Amino acid sequence: MERDSIVWLLGGEDFMGAVTPLVAISPAIAISSLNSVLGNYMASNEKEKIWATINVVGLFVAIIANLCLIPHFGPTGAALSAVACELAVFIIRSIQNRDLLKRIIGKLEFIKVAVCGVITYLVCKFFLKLIGTMNVLFSLFVGSALLCSIFLVTLLISREYFVNQVLLKLLSSF
Repeated sequence: MERDSIVWLLGGEDFMGAVTPLVAISPAIAISSLNSVLGNYMASNEKEKIWATINVVGLFVAIIANLCLIPHFGPTGAALSAVACELAVFIIRSIQNRDLLKRIIGKLEFIKVAVCGVITYLVCKFFLKLIGTMNVLFSLFVGSALLCSIFLVTLLISREYFVNQVLLKLLSSF
């Protein structure tokens, strides 16, 4: 999916300058999701005080990064600051929850997921070029549907552990 299309769809031609900040902030989305998982794990294990302390550290990182980056890079600096804050919090939470992460990482199949991701990207690029120029909204919809479908199929074909476990659990409930 094209970042230009997303910005054009949401804001129109006047907001095309937001493409760079959008690209800059995109890693924060993934890191924030990981932070949520680790934060929920901490809350469920009665580590709320540590969770709150880590959030305060993240606040200070955000303030310092904003003061350093925004004057020089403007909106892109603000986006990079958000990434820095999320990354700092994630690193601290990962250290705090290393016992959980050791158990999880042992079950992850990074190579399979990476190969499936590359295959998905290449197939999506091919199909979107084949389809050609179309309505921006339709292009985003088709691109999203292709991405999710192809990634899921490649993970199933490769017998990736997590996806297959979820599938078995779903099938056993019927």
